[in-house]
Amino acid sequence: MFPILKFVFVGLIIFSSCKNSSDVASNSTTKVENKQTVAKETPPKNPIVKAPESKGSKRILFVGNSHTEYYVSLPKLFKELCEANKKDIRVETFVEMAASLDEVYDAQEAFISKKLAQKDEDGNFFDYVVLQEKTPVTIEEIDTYQENVKMFAEKIRENSPGTVILIYELMCPADYKNNKPDFDYFFPLMQENVNDVVAENKNARLLKIGSAVKDAYEGDHGYDAYKNGSDLLRQGENTLHMLNDAGFLSAVLA
Repeated sequence: MFPILKFVFVGLIIFSSCKNSSDVASNSTTKVENKQTVAKETPPKNPIVKAPESKGSKRILFVGNSHTEYYVSLPKLFKELCEANKKDIRVETFVEMAASLDEVYDAQEAFISKKLAQKDEDGNFFDYVVLQEKTPVTIEEIDTYQENVKMFAEKIRENSPGTVILIYELMCPADYKNNKPDFDYFFPLMQENVNDVVAENKNARLLKIGSAVKDAYEGDHGYDAYKNGSDLLRQGENTLHMLNDAGFLSAVLA
């Protein structure tokens, strides 16, 4: 079995059960002042969530920036996987480049308000919502991170009270190969912050994209993240965005 197909197989099991540089920290070598905030060694277990009962098609909403849709489109890949596996799931998006969640809302307020005002006969218009925050916010602004997720969750649940909130775990912004010390520093910090956000929201679960990409870099399931010296997972100068391998891996996790 080809290495990437091993990732796909693991992702499909999970699946079946359910440009802008400003989106990265201004300097990837900048450390948060208090280094004692680095994550606990063992992250908490991912909470169990309950999907709402649905009549007809299920709906999933992706909210985010270029880490949701840029070189590859996570929503489009997910939709294609659903179609290939005969899963009746409709996909919708609120995406703004280089934006935090509150900035996405402000930029598309009229459109978002109209969408979130829609109702479904089963009592939940959206069954699943993926919330992807801006990278610097997830690292340095935990209070803002909490507030932005809470704001979106409350607005969504006005007409979708049973929706499952999937909190997008962002990839570490540092280059795995060329800046390993920063990668090793930032990843656990981001992991701790995102787990705190998940814990503060009901019926919420972590979408472990950052962890999956890290595992791929580490050669999990025999995968080799580099070919002729080139990174097969991510690309970019100031901001590393997903390429096909990371995008497909992320889509099967959704």
